[in-house]
Amino acid sequence: MSEGKSGQFVLGCMDLQFAFCIPYKELKAMLPYLNTTTTDRSTYWHIHLVEGRDGQYEILLSKQGTTQAVNQFRLQLSANEPAAAS
Repeated sequence: MSEGKSGQFVLGCMDLQFAFCIPYKELKAMLPYLNTTTTDRSTYWHIHLVEGRDGQYEILLSKQGTTQAVNQFRLQLSANEPAAAS
């Protein structure tokens, strides 16, 4: 993502009718505050999406003890139901 002109991180949720399309620049600023798993081959960041008391969605910044709002990156998905099996 860092090599493109406008990389996006898309976070889809199985039980929601929307996703979050977060610009790389925004995500990169959060990385130092996310929990990670490091192996011999790579480091993986853990994205914890939480719903706040006010219904707003936020990414938990565990190492900072705060959250970052992401509703401004919300992308509505189609509400079409899958075709019934015959």
